[in-house]
Amino acid sequence: MAAVTSPLRACRGLLKELRIAKGSGYRNTLAYKHVLEQFRRNQVTERSRYHARGERTPEQVAGLVGLRLPTQPGGKGWET
Repeated sequence: MAAVTSPLRACRGLLKELRIAKGSGYRNTLAYKHVLEQFRRNQVTERSRYHARGERTPEQVAGLVGLRLPTQPGGKGWET
């Protein structure tokens, strides 16, 4: 989850520095509007984050949840 909060934290940090530098009227500055516009334009959407990856193999899905698929004795299948 660190990657999700990182851009938001950076945006808040920039806006905090701008507020300290400009005072109470910082929301009317071009810098404030530019920072917000750029962060809104470049934010990752839910669709591109979760739905645009395509289908995963069962091995990949098992790895995501911390499991391993069992291996068959003697190779790939049950054949002898």
